[in-house]
Amino acid sequence: MDAMIALDTAIRDALPDTVARYRSASVLTRALLHEIEADLLKQLAITGHHSKWVPELIRTTPLFDDPNDEGPAIEEYGKASMVCQAIEQAWRRAEDEDMRCRRIA
Repeated sequence: MDAMIALDTAIRDALPDTVARYRSASVLTRALLHEIEADLLKQLAITGHHSKWVPELIRTTPLFDDPNDEGPAIEEYGKASMVCQAIEQAWRRAEDEDMRCRRIA
């Protein structure tokens, strides 16, 4: 269980910067969600701090949906993996921050 907690912490720490790189897309589609998920898990694998099998446990299953689907991802929130849910939360926080910055400007 410690490995899963450490991985969750690592994911949440890496998410703001990872999501920021993709924010120009403005809409989080399922295809983009899968792309961000793959990028994030690749980043975590590079660190070598996590067993190879742990990230595989939390990735989206092929049954989740079609990774090429361009429909909005957020409406599927309850069916997503832990990683996808964290990505969607980070995406929403980034949107909220963008809105606050626009109001101030």
